[in-house]
Amino acid sequence: MVRRGDVGEITGVSAEMSLYQPPRYREWLRNFGGGAQFIFGCHLADLVVSLMGKPKKVTSFLTASGQDGVDVPDVDLSVLEYERALARIYVSSLEIGGMDRRQFTVSGSEETVCICPLERPTTMWYAKRTLIDGKYRTQKETIPVEDPTKDGRYDDMMRAFHAYVTGREENPYSYEHEYAVQEVLDAMVGGIAYHGRDPEAAKPTSGGK
Repeated sequence: MVRRGDVGEITGVSAEMSLYQPPRYREWLRNFGGGAQFIFGCHLADLVVSLMGKPKKVTSFLTASGQDGVDVPDVDLSVLEYERALARIYVSSLEIGGMDRRQFTVSGSEETVCICPLERPTTMWYAKRTLIDGKYRTQKETIPVEDPTKDGRYDDMMRAFHAYVTGREENPYSYEHEYAVQEVLDAMVGGIAYHGRDPEAAKPTSGGK
């Protein structure tokens, strides 16, 4: 919809990927510069850069809540500034019910498109400027989206990756794109780093035991 020009000029992106993780998992996040923003924000940075390219400035707020005695950034916000737009990337490892609020929303001069939640089930809607009905009311229309994440979550991605590596298909993402994503992520997390400070927590369990 963005590429077709339906959205118009992008004015803002709001991207969130949060959930509640037990202390064991948050301890494991010590291993990475930026904590939760590194683990979850990287996916959202990829999406933003795909749509808007590199920002002119990145400002991050990496917050260690201290919950359960864990001193790792687990509530994080990065603001990506563009010439005529802002993108907000927010992640939290402490948000109860956060999976249901995971979203990717693109606002433009003509339309707003929102995917929320991102999965299980994937729900998508859009609102057009022509659908505004009164000062505070906007009609929106839903878009059916197949949600492949409940079964074989990564199967299609792995098949595509194999096809790229073996040369049977061309990777649609260039080296320049991948490098730009890493540059943006580096700015978001204050320097990509693997600390390896907690080898005992290298394999976090969902139950936190």
